[in-house]
Amino acid sequence: MIAISRSDAADLGQKLFFSGSPCVNGHISERKVSDGKCVECVRASDKRKYQNGSEKIRAARAVYREKNKEAISESKRIYYANNVKQEREKQRQRRAANADQINAKAMERYRANRGVILEQQRNRRLLDIDKARAAERARSLLRRDYSIGYHQAHYLKNREAILERKKRYYEAKPEIIAANRFRRRARKMQALPAWSDELDVFVWQEAAHLVRLRKSATGIDWAADHMIPLAAKTACGLHVGRNCQVIPAYLNLHKNNKIIFTEPFDWMAHV
Repeated sequence: MIAISRSDAADLGQKLFFSGSPCVNGHISERKVSDGKCVECVRASDKRKYQNGSEKIRAARAVYREKNKEAISESKRIYYANNVKQEREKQRQRRAANADQINAKAMERYRANRGVILEQQRNRRLLDIDKARAAERARSLLRRDYSIGYHQAHYLKNREAILERKKRYYEAKPEIIAANRFRRRARKMQALPAWSDELDVFVWQEAAHLVRLRKSATGIDWAADHMIPLAAKTACGLHVGRNCQVIPAYLNLHKNNKIIFTEPFDWMAHV
């Protein structure tokens, strides 16, 4: 430590200076520029004052904290934000040095409030599960919208090639096409309830007519679709008028046997 006079330290704007000579109590330490007192003497004096009047000091500090609660909290928040790494390191060292005491207090608190803590943990798990489910639903909707958009763009861009490929497939494998048609017809017959009447037949005939009208108006292919598929994994729809809708062909291809577009005009959000 470099020795400097009190006047030179004052000229430099310093609060402390080191003279190099001991104080009246034998301390060789820095001194205050304001009054020349030894820092170690001041600390010893403050310690004695605190020990002699600790109760009054604690009461005064408690009153001060109560009056300035918000200002103290804001000051602590700013300090912590500016010294995050140092404070975390201090906390880690403090926990490591007092691990036994901290664990004992935690166990005591757990035993005294076991029911409340278990209830809080259960509520937290339920909340986490709900958050996870909501996030998965959002991701699923994004994936579905992306898939629909991709199929739509691909179909519109390659419509002629897709139709030509279908035509060649039909010509090359007529027995497979026939088998698929028989299976489709059988599914329709199984999905045709006994109470079906002429109105259901009329609705599907009108749907076929609407397919041709929309194709001529829009220039893209349309398809008559079962809102609840006839052969879905979790449900089997009926071949009735109330289960009928006319949607673009690319959406029908994307839907396949999935349980989507099950309400009237749901598909319009993806056109």
